[in-house]
Amino acid sequence: MALFGVILTGYKVARDEWFEGMERLRKTDFVAFDTRFKKTMNIPIFQFFELSLIFYGIGSLVFYNVYMFNHISDMPYYAWMLLFLTWATIIYGFLMLFFVPEYWEAVKNGAAYGYYSDNAGYWIGRGFACYSKKNYEEAIDNFDKALEIDKKFLPTLGLKGETLMKMKKWNEAIQTFDKALEIDPKNVQIIYQKGNSLRALGKYTEAIQNFEKVIEYEPNNLKAWGNRGFTLEALGKYEEAIQSFDKAVEIDPKNTINLLLKGRTLIKLERLDEAIVVFDKALDINPKYVDAWGNRGAALDQLKRYSDAIQSYDKALEIDPNNAKTWYNRGLTIVKMGKFDVAIQNINKAIQIDPNYSEAIVLREEILNELKKRD
Repeated sequence: MALFGVILTGYKVARDEWFEGMERLRKTDFVAFDTRFKKTMNIPIFQFFELSLIFYGIGSLVFYNVYMFNHISDMPYYAWMLLFLTWATIIYGFLMLFFVPEYWEAVKNGAAYGYYSDNAGYWIGRGFACYSKKNYEEAIDNFDKALEIDKKFLPTLGLKGETLMKMKKWNEAIQTFDKALEIDPKNVQIIYQKGNSLRALGKYTEAIQNFEKVIEYEPNNLKAWGNRGFTLEALGKYEEAIQSFDKAVEIDPKNTINLLLKGRTLIKLERLDEAIVVFDKALDINPKYVDAWGNRGAALDQLKRYSDAIQSYDKALEIDPNNAKTWYNRGLTIVKMGKFDVAIQNINKAIQIDPNYSEAIVLREEILNELKKRD
């Protein structure tokens, strides 16, 4: 793991240096490089090494095929030849670095010769690097510069739209996706992300239309079925939502999120026993699924199986002891059992974790008032 960490850190440093170098080279006058490069390449020894590269490529291919297909027994001869050509290439590289330092600068920074600022790929690369660092404003600036060069490059529009979603600028994201769909009306990913943006704005009917369009093009698109169900649930169309979740589970029986959403919808339909069965399926797949334990507890609570509900909440808290909602629900169930002193401890724990938990604050006041009446 330590080695992996070192490699990952090295990658990040190299990536940052690459973009920094690109920015520096973009502003460089390449005239000096042109002059020195052409002058150097006119030296006979460099021409010889240049030719040796060609012979090296052809020779390697020929020797490889001869060895592989005919199993020539005198391999050492070919090994020595390949070794010579390899070292010739290495020496050529070092001579280039010595006589043309700008060449090394270009290689070191990962920038190909002549990679100017009018190249959209440069700005897309910078934008994606900013996106990966969560510098979303800067990422948008870079994507916009790429779009100034090529307004109809679909990946740029897609990345810009997804960045705007991260910034919760839903309307701007939708406008960007619409521009992308003018170029490719059947682009499933763009349609899907537009649906998610519409859902975030509360435009559920339009969102469902987008998810259904995705399904039209890709009938087994798991995310589209799941989000269709999720949105139908928000509209209160619970039976239709369950049908979507069932289709999603059919596509991927081990997808616990869709099982959770189905179980939660069944609770709203007061089909509590069915909901518990669904949560149990999710927990068979992932025994540490906190949300499944929590929702299972809520279903048991509504069935007035309070002791069983407490056991489910306890399982959830073993996995995530800082889940304020679980502490609140546990306290609420204990209130129904008439154990107010114990309940207040659970509610206080929920408020300690989340001081702005309004429902817990109200419930605590109600419990305290009840305890005062009893005194």
